[in-house]
Amino acid sequence: MFTKFMDNDEGKLKESLASDEQGMISLYEATHVAVHGEDILDKALVFATKNLKSILTKCTSQFQKQVKFSLNLPLWKCVPRTLTRHYIDFYSDDHGFNNEKLLRFAKLDFNKLQKCHQRELCEITEWWGGLQVPTRFRYARDRVVECYYWIYAVYFEPRYRSARIILTKIISMLSLLDDTYDNFGTYDEVEILTTVIQRFDKIRHEHHICTYQFVHHMRTFEIETDPNPTKSYPYA
Repeated sequence: MFTKFMDNDEGKLKESLASDEQGMISLYEATHVAVHGEDILDKALVFATKNLKSILTKCTSQFQKQVKFSLNLPLWKCVPRTLTRHYIDFYSDDHGFNNEKLLRFAKLDFNKLQKCHQRELCEITEWWGGLQVPTRFRYARDRVVECYYWIYAVYFEPRYRSARIILTKIISMLSLLDDTYDNFGTYDEVEILTTVIQRFDKIRHEHHICTYQFVHHMRTFEIETDPNPTKSYPYA
């Protein structure tokens, strides 16, 4: 589909495309979904980057912000909700185009979902503090918020509340293990720890049953004591 933008005589993109400033941003963003061997998109990336940089010196301040943001962080490399926050600003600055009702709805959507994420992070940090990791394992990096952000980048919708909480806890514990192996434990100590972990696969059958029953009862207890047992939350 990009062949129509090519100058067949010179094998380059048509210079006339550079006059469409918004089109240049769209072309630039499109080049970042290229796969290996797509020569046209490789040329388009060079062409769009060069023209966007030249546009910076002569465009409006509002459009300049959008161009700088795109050059620094293309759409396909952004965390979706972080990108949403920036586009709300871009859209609100475009006074000749924006729709006030749509803008108000976008801000309301962002703020309500942000509240959901803040409640989840509060719950996770309370769990992390209850484990006393920062005081008992001083060598370990306190990365629970960072771990949440990784999962938030993948599942940001309200219905994935449980997935965000569970995966954040798992990654936080793995980070603790990683620091133990890399920064704290001696070779002999981590060898013992590795042996203990590997024994999990060799526990006798009856111990497996006990472990399963323990996990089952703990899960039942959590469900019964959960003041809001839903698996996900709506926006409001």
